[in-house]
Amino acid sequence: MKKFASLVALAVLPVLGVLFSTPVFADSPGQLSNGASNYKVRNVTKNGAYAQTVAATCNETVKYSITLSNSDFGLLRNLTVKADMASGNITASATNANDQTTSVSGNAKVTLDKGTLSYVPGSTVRITSDGATSTTLADGITAGGVNAGNLNGSTAVFVQFQAKVNCPEEPKNIQVCELATKKIITIREDQFDASKHSKNLDDCKEVVKKIEVCELATKKIITINEKDFDASKHSKNLNDCKEEVKNIKVCELSTKKIITIDEKSFDATKHSKTLSDCAEKPPVPGEIVVCETATKKIVTIKENEFDASKHSKTLADCNVTPVVETPTELPQTGATGVFAVVAALLTAAGGYYVNSRKNVLG
Repeated sequence: MKKFASLVALAVLPVLGVLFSTPVFADSPGQLSNGASNYKVRNVTKNGAYAQTVAATCNETVKYSITLSNSDFGLLRNLTVKADMASGNITASATNANDQTTSVSGNAKVTLDKGTLSYVPGSTVRITSDGATSTTLADGITAGGVNAGNLNGSTAVFVQFQAKVNCPEEPKNIQVCELATKKIITIREDQFDASKHSKNLDDCKEVVKKIEVCELATKKIITINEKDFDASKHSKNLNDCKEEVKNIKVCELSTKKIITIDEKSFDATKHSKTLSDCAEKPPVPGEIVVCETATKKIVTIKENEFDASKHSKTLADCNVTPVVETPTELPQTGATGVFAVVAALLTAAGGYYVNSRKNVLG
């Protein structure tokens, strides 16, 4: 019996040696297992739970989690994971002990109301099934794929990564000066065209140009905005507001002198347009008022005494130095002088009386 047992042992040992000398059992080279629950995603910003489909919006972050299991005993090499966030499709592949490729795929979808998903750099990690070990993987899971290393038989790992919802800023509305119309308008910032618009709103302010004009109604020079000019009311020729100065010769009543004044300065209480009002005395029949050319005085002479070489009937000829004779004042001789004058007058009166009586009696 002992010898038989020894022979059996010798026969079994080579078989066991062959069985355990190979890396895996011939029918367990390594195989990725699949299931819908292996592909999940959650909204981190809203602290949501994992699900196969979640919703997200601008500036929110989501996390994908892929469970990769080797259901056989054989080692899987170069476990590669790739994710397409737009479609939600995720694939994984590896090489087993027989140098065959084993692969799986599934979906974890993020629905967006706006914006696009953008991978968060440095967020891809490999975590052991017990959560004890976390290893950061290279970026690229959303591009060509990332190598997650080897996967032993009958084990599982998690590959996780994050993405953010990016939303382009809505174009801002801005006010600009529309150069063609000189009007301030509102446009979207992305519509700004420097050849058509200016961000300097002062470029739309009208330059108020002031001009001096002659106001025809009042003959006054005034200042107006150029845009208010009205040819029916205004003249740009300021000379149109210059009054034509018309000089006239008048008799200055207070001095009895002929003077030249601006017609608009005429005052009937001070002046007379009748130059003869400046004569020594008003003419009587047979007398005329003339300008004595030698003295430049206005005098009254008998008409038959007129001499063109001495006189001028144009009284204005006396305007050079118009001097009018005035009566000589009585001497300031006091009371004695006055009595002398009175005595002389009485003597003259007495003589006149005597002569008149002689004429009457004779």
